[in-house]
Amino acid sequence: MPPAAVTTTIVRVTLADSRGAPVGGAKLRFDAHMTHPGMAPVTTDAIEISPGTYQSTVRLSMAGDWVFVVSGKLPDGHRITKEMQVPAVRAAEAPAPPR
Repeated sequence: MPPAAVTTTIVRVTLADSRGAPVGGAKLRFDAHMTHPGMAPVTTDAIEISPGTYQSTVRLSMAGDWVFVVSGKLPDGHRITKEMQVPAVRAAEAPAPPR
């Protein structure tokens, strides 16, 4: 289900190495950007909730299309960035689209 604006949204990211083993101990940041100019990004630190699984809690300010960016540093010092398109964040009072 797409996230809803002006409500709490939990974002989870899983990091794994090339063999599929979880990568713990990373320092990650989560940024959410509206796809049109003029909106300030929503930024939070990601917290490791289990080995290789990181979580952030955000409140997106309005409905529309967003880009989520996870960035940070792995325990070995390598930097990572991953961008994900999140189209059609819905208004909080709008029903979720059928699946």
